[in-house]
Amino acid sequence: MFHLTLPLPISKNKRVRTGRKKVLTVNLLGQASYYNKTVVRNTPEWAQYKALVCGRFLEAHYHMDRIILQEGQRLVFDLTWYLKNDRTDCINFHDLLADAIEMAIDINDKHFLFRDLWVHIVPENPRVDVVMRVQKRA
Repeated sequence: MFHLTLPLPISKNKRVRTGRKKVLTVNLLGQASYYNKTVVRNTPEWAQYKALVCGRFLEAHYHMDRIILQEGQRLVFDLTWYLKNDRTDCINFHDLLADAIEMAIDINDKHFLFRDLWVHIVPENPRVDVVMRVQKRA
């Protein structure tokens, strides 16, 4: 079990950028045609956030044994949120946090359980406190 403080994940609107790309297709008669394909790219802000979370988790792993889940175990994350305002919904951040943590500790996020213990409104220093522990599945 260990405790970690992270900045809030970036919003979903800033996570991906969509664009269009021309794609060439050729039919059986050899006739070429183009169509526009929607392309989704991760933004640099999202890459920076994932790198930050990776660094913090790797630093925490340096001081403890590598996490290896046995059959019937999962990782439980007890979260205390410190949000900018009361219009922000912390549940929207679970997927983003799971993706970043999965990359850091190399465990599939289907083994994660997020529990929101407290939500505080702190405009000057938004963050999330994470307490991670291993638990047997019920």
